[in-house]
Amino acid sequence: MGDPISSAFGIVRVLKSAYDLYNACTQAGEDFRTLSKHVQGMMIVLEGVNSDLVKNPRSVVNRGDYIARNKSTRLKNFIVSCEASLTKVEALLAKYHSFQRIRPSDWDSFKWGASGKAEIANIEADLILSTLLLNAFMAKEGLNVLDRVEQAI
Repeated sequence: MGDPISSAFGIVRVLKSAYDLYNACTQAGEDFRTLSKHVQGMMIVLEGVNSDLVKNPRSVVNRGDYIARNKSTRLKNFIVSCEASLTKVEALLAKYHSFQRIRPSDWDSFKWGASGKAEIANIEADLILSTLLLNAFMAKEGLNVLDRVEQAI
């Protein structure tokens, strides 16, 4: 039997996206440095989910009973939320890079300074919320990953 949780959640896909976005954020410039740390924090929690829940045959989500299905559904929702947050990072990076390729007018540069920083702040808040909710789920299962996040940051 394969790994139904991994395929259902797409945890590997979300983890790869987080790795790629982390690398892209670290290379995107000063405005994205803090954002990269939040992506890294999410990546660490997702790695914990993958190793402690998805790949662990004795984990609560791999038991095959009603409780496992219920927890799997909740976990899937948290992972979908993380993926949505990462999609916002990806969209902002695309916008930022296209903005850098085209020589912006002074007005566009001014707008990026105000609205770009606000967009980054909103996405940071979204990343933090998704990461904390996923970590809270892990903590409830006795698998707190937040210590790993704090060590990395």
